[in-house]
Amino acid sequence: MNIAPRIQSYCCPACGGFIGEAAPIGDVLDSMMDSHRKIILSVLSKKPGRIVDKNRLIEAVYGDRADGGPDSTDSAINVHLHRLRKDLSAFGWSIICIGRNSGDFGHGGSYKLMPMEVSA
Repeated sequence: MNIAPRIQSYCCPACGGFIGEAAPIGDVLDSMMDSHRKIILSVLSKKPGRIVDKNRLIEAVYGDRADGGPDSTDSAINVHLHRLRKDLSAFGWSIICIGRNSGDFGHGGSYKLMPMEVSA
């Protein structure tokens, strides 16, 4: 019988230090129903603890669209992040906002995926 662990330990991608424990990210991705939130989570989860610019999230979600996405891509990503945070809390994960900057096209902010015990 092959049983996946319910909790997994994670380390910082920069220093290799322990950053916390949470549900295996693969299990969390498998549970996502909304395609936009799943894309955002897949980008953030490549290396938990790594900082990802909001422009990178916008490109991942809307980059394949000929029109570049809705006029309010910044607001749309904010809504997806807000809803994704709610979804992730049940799995022991949180999305932390690192800061706001004046990036291209007025989009700003960076985010990282972290176990909740760290972000508390």
